[in-house]
This record gives sequence, C-alpha cells and structure tokens, in this order.
Amino acid sequence: MPGRFTVMPDDTRWSVMAGPVTAGPGFLVDVPYEGAWRRRPSLHFEAPQDEDLRLMSGGQPLLWIRIHPRWHCRGVLRGVAKPPFPWGLPPILATQVRGIAHEPCSDGWWEGWAHHFLRQLEDADASLLHSGRWCLRPMKVITEEAAEQNIPLQVGLGNPPPPPYAPETALRFERFEIKGWRRWTESECGWPFIKRGDVLALRAPSSAEDGRVKAWRKHARDGTLPPVLMFYARLADMWLVLDGHDRLHAAVLEGKAPPVLGLWTVTEMLGRPGWPSMRLAVTRAWPMKEDAWRSSILEAYPKRPPGTRPEDWDGLFTSWAWPHVRG
Repeated sequence: MPGRFTVMPDDTRWSVMAGPVTAGPGFLVDVPYEGAWRRRPSLHFEAPQDEDLRLMSGGQPLLWIRIHPRWHCRGVLRGVAKPPFPWGLPPILATQVRGIAHEPCSDGWWEGWAHHFLRQLEDADASLLHSGRWCLRPMKVITEEAAEQNIPLQVGLGNPPPPPYAPETALRFERFEIKGWRRWTESECGWPFIKRGDVLALRAPSSAEDGRVKAWRKHARDGTLPPVLMFYARLADMWLVLDGHDRLHAAVLEGKAPPVLGLWTVTEMLGRPGWPSMRLAVTRAWPMKEDAWRSSILEAYPKRPPGTRPEDWDGLFTSWAWPHVRG
C-alpha cells in the first residue's frame, strides 16, 4: 500500500475514574491521507443512522449492533459469514516469539510487539487501518468485579477507552445478545448489565485440543505469550479481538489474563483557554442505506434464531429500538 506510517511515542494520559487503563508505553500512529488508506478498510463499521451499526469484512456482515436511542440497552447479532477474512493477520511464528528478547511485559517487550503488529498492519494487502491517527498501547486487563467501578458511558464525541475486563467471556460466542446500560433492565427485561470494557471475539473459539491452542498454553505458563490485539469500538463501547483468539483461549485455559495490545482511532480536541488539548477514542463508520441494514439481517436470518425472545428480536427492526423498556 502506498505511504508509510508515522510513529511517535504516545504521551496521552488515558485514564478513567477507576484508575490507569494502560500497562506500558504506547505509540501514536499517523496513517497517510492518500491512496488506499482513504478507502474503506478490510474491517469497518457502517451506519445508516446513530443507533444502528454493521461490522463488515470482505463484503460479509460480521456483526449487527443496535443501540437504544436513549442508551438503555445494546443488542449484538452475529453474522453467518465464513472465513477467511481479509483483515486477518499472518500467524505468529516461533522465531518471532524468540526474536522479542526482552523480559515479558517489560517496556522493551511491549515496544517490540507493538512494532511487530504495526509492520503487519502497514504491509497487509488489505489492512484494517484507514487514514487518520491511531493509538496502540498495552492495556490492563481487569476482573468483571473491578469493571463495575468504571464510569458510565458519557454522551459526546469520544471517551478514554476503558480497560478490557474478563476476556474469558469472549469464548461464549453468543449468536444474539442484549445487555442493558441501566441496572433496572436486569430485573425488568432480563438482560445482563453492561460493564464498560466488554470483550467480543470475531470468530468462534478453536477447540481446547487444537494444536495452536496447546502450543500457546505452554507460552502462557512460561509468561512468554505474545499479546492479543484488540480494537476498541467506541461506537458500541466494546473491545473486539482482532488477532490472538487462540492465544486468549490458551491463557484462559491456564487461568491467566492474556497480555493485550489495544488499538483505537484518536481525535484531538481543544481544551478551554489555558487548558491542554485532549485526545479521545472515537470510531469511524461509513454510510449505508437504512433498508440495507434491515434487509441484510433478514437475508442472513429469514426466521428468528432459536432461543431468542420475540420482543428482543423485534427490537432489531423497530424504529424506536426495544420500545418495551422503561423511559
């Protein structure tokens, strides 16, 4: 792809009220505003309106997301797309693991793996990056209980990214789920409560007996497991696993939290006079027609998926999403 990245150290103080969210040195990455970088990347969101999102790769829908217009709840429906997907990165080789000679999770180790992924993303025939500024940083992984202390989602242009929590939840791979941003939805609608920092896998987990999972388990025990690469989707307020599904699975099987490199797009906002400018995490979405969002779901799912409540399923297609919720 034409044009090369400009990489610089990231001095941003990414944090939330619960405390620091990053685990080591990171980088700001400027992707050129020229050539193929200006096109829709190999993995991208589309949006017909504020409440609806569709995640696409290779012309196939991976996810449909509907957010209640008053931010009461969020519904996520998986597509029926089949791999391979063009955004996938090459497998990490044993020689590459040995090539990172620094102590695991030291500053030099994080920097080595950050540069590895940046080379992969820069050289890919179909990169998942697009023009603009990105941040790539090590992220702290917290427990589900700790995630309850995070501040609620704020309305506005952007937010600092929350730390990913309980990555083992990504292995559940639900076909369709709804979670509520309001605690009363747990009792009144039966939906689990959203804690900021949800982790969602983009493919089904491999078997625990898979050869790569077994190989990565040894690295998890030794503390040499390469980082899992995750993308923070600000629009849906969740982390998407981009690379390292088997590494994440291996860490979970060993009872360990995987090291995580977080990737997100950045916007710069001017502060008040005398105040420094702020950097916030944002997500870009490309326009699509409203009827295409709905028709693509019906094409993939002519009938309501088994085990899905009719009122939940109908909420995907109403103009006022999930009207049975309070407010």
